[in-house]
Amino acid sequence: MQKDGSYGAALASPTCGARGAIEDGSMTKDIDMNTRWMALVVPPLLALAWFASAQVHAAPVAAYRCGGIGEAEQASFRQDANRHDALVTFSTRGGAYVADTGFQLTNAGGEVVLQGNCSGPLMLLDLPGPGAYRLHARFEGQAQSRTLHAGEKTARVSIVWNAS
Repeated sequence: MQKDGSYGAALASPTCGARGAIEDGSMTKDIDMNTRWMALVVPPLLALAWFASAQVHAAPVAAYRCGGIGEAEQASFRQDANRHDALVTFSTRGGAYVADTGFQLTNAGGEVVLQGNCSGPLMLLDLPGPGAYRLHARFEGQAQSRTLHAGEKTARVSIVWNAS
């Protein structure tokens, strides 16, 4: 506590507050004030530090977009492909595109990173990071798998089904 009765210096500098407390004999008031100040300031700072570290360590996610029904949408998907990790095409041996293909994507460790049903013949993939992935696809009772590599260039994968 200052001679004028304020705690200003004690908040700005604990040593000044302690010196002032010794001078006027009210050391317990300064300690109480410093303790209260620390109790108010430290917990929010610790919470902020924890939150910031939690954001930094968030795992990347995978995403997909399917379509390509009609020539205009096919052209749009192909043009957009170089902004994604992979472009997958589903078709028959006769060259017809197919839709409603189920798929599952696994990483090199065999963990599923993405799965779904592709409603169109083209699928754009955004992957969690560079490396090898395995695409497992199913269509009308048939199953096929392909390995794709995410890296600097867009991987292009074709899955061709027997016509039924």
